[in-house]
Amino acid sequence: MRFKSVNIEECEICGDKEVIGIREGVTEDIGIGSYHGTKEFCDKCFEENTYTNNLGFTFLKFNKRLFCYKPFNYLDFGFREVVSEMDIDRAFNPDRYNFEKWLSNY
Repeated sequence: MRFKSVNIEECEICGDKEVIGIREGVTEDIGIGSYHGTKEFCDKCFEENTYTNNLGFTFLKFNKRLFCYKPFNYLDFGFREVVSEMDIDRAFNPDRYNFEKWLSNY
């Protein structure tokens, strides 16, 4: 698994303190731009609130929003907020997205 468990101060979801969990960057859209910060989640909450598809995209439910962590080959680290259904479609159909991107350059 790409996410390494470390000692965290407090889980952002359940509030448990001084536990083992995940510390990861999260970029949120705040209306007038975006905010990038580090969030901490205990292992239990992280497991319950993430889904990884067979292509390596990991989705995180947090604060009534959906975030996506792309595979390493995208060189885009940290969870980024999903802003449209197209972002989800790209995660499950990357070949189609790459083809459409190539086609639009015609």
